[in-house]
Amino acid sequence: MKTYLIQTFICISIVVTSCYSQEELTKTYINKVLDIHGQNLLKDTNAFAASISVIKNGQTYTKHYGEIDKGKGNKITDTTLFEIASVTKVFTGTLMAKAVLDQKVNLEDDIRKFLPGKYPNLEFQGRPIRVKDLLGFKSGINRSFPDISSLRIVEDDSTVFRLKEFGATYDKSDFFEDLKKVKLDTFPGTTNYYNELCPELTGYILEKVYQKDFREIVEDELLEKLGMKATSFMVPSSKTLLNGYNKNEKLMPNFAYRIWGAGGMLKSTISDLNTFLKYQLRLDDKLVLESRRNITNSNENWNGYLWDDINVTRNGLRCLKHGGAYGVQNMFVVFPEQNLGISLVINQSTPTTHEKLHIVINSIVSDLCDFNRYHGKIYGYRIENDVIVFQYTHSEKLNNDMIKSVSVTGTFNNWNPNNDSYQMNNLGQGVYELSVPISNFQNENTHEFRFVINKNSWLTIPKGISNRTLTNKYNNITLVVKK
Repeated sequence: MKTYLIQTFICISIVVTSCYSQEELTKTYINKVLDIHGQNLLKDTNAFAASISVIKNGQTYTKHYGEIDKGKGNKITDTTLFEIASVTKVFTGTLMAKAVLDQKVNLEDDIRKFLPGKYPNLEFQGRPIRVKDLLGFKSGINRSFPDISSLRIVEDDSTVFRLKEFGATYDKSDFFEDLKKVKLDTFPGTTNYYNELCPELTGYILEKVYQKDFREIVEDELLEKLGMKATSFMVPSSKTLLNGYNKNEKLMPNFAYRIWGAGGMLKSTISDLNTFLKYQLRLDDKLVLESRRNITNSNENWNGYLWDDINVTRNGLRCLKHGGAYGVQNMFVVFPEQNLGISLVINQSTPTTHEKLHIVINSIVSDLCDFNRYHGKIYGYRIENDVIVFQYTHSEKLNNDMIKSVSVTGTFNNWNPNNDSYQMNNLGQGVYELSVPISNFQNENTHEFRFVINKNSWLTIPKGISNRTLTNKYNNITLVVKK
């Protein structure tokens, strides 16, 4: 379950400048960046092994760190098979995008159109769950699905083994019986409730409209066409999965589900995920473009087709998916306007691993995109006579049409991106400014602030600027007012 806190961490970790050309970002430099952050990741998490891949302008850079099992010296390689968990949802969502383009599904369809039997419970005050509500995790059903809450009353090293045993016996007939019992607590399409109901129902709908087993659809329409020969739902007899561990360094089991597996059952390798990264970076593929489209016309962030989060950053559009298995976690991120993708896997799964992966991802992007910029500069504001002029510049090379607002948030307005007095003015050509009387800031000499795009996408700070705070892991911009 993705919490609001973690979603906030995601937003405030966004990188801040447009990238330089491939000629300036040499292979030696990129590999050095990966080494620094790969080694720091192992140190910060106490995990045993990690792998990082970067794709920039069509070139692939992959590095592996640590050892899979403590003391054995065995390393992750390009061909190590691991559970990609919820990154499976990107495959499922991409196929639903195909179904929409094939006119087999309409985003406004009531999902009951595709279900066996009657489900009067799948609506709230007359509004049904639509296909697009599933794709945005906004079904209106606020509970895990299937309901595993009783298995998690006590959280210890044995919890995931109970979960695996349950998953191994829970089948499709159980799924539909439970579906008849769920109850909506709000209008579909309004509130994000992240659960497995949404992707699993999406997988079932794909089966109905294509008249083929869901897993066969994935294999035929994506894996085979993209040449992802190492990716599958089942582990070949000649292969073993990457060992993963919890915070106590206990070896964890793998997932076991008898239902569709549309939410998290694919296994892949770094090499194959690089292929999928390159595919998701394409700007000329109608299917890829549809899969990350703002289908709800949101003025803030959106989910596209089962992504965790799609938002506007200083590097343009960012599409992110996190996958968390019992002992392995991975991140899959694309910045299509920058032709930049990052895939990261670590054989550890703890309550803090997710956040730490975000920090590493954003640090890597910062090192690549802030390359030789901002060093020693005062950033984000200037003082003119009796006013402070805040300024944010979005690259003209990026799609500025996706920016609906830019806010200044800080200690002076309770970090509120919705404050009407701190909405910046669009001056055109990607420049946003806001003038505020200096008297508003003279209660204290030093303040901190940050820019927020679309009231939800918090932008991180260039590493080289002179007024960057160093007091927290995400950092802010320092504003100094002399009395």
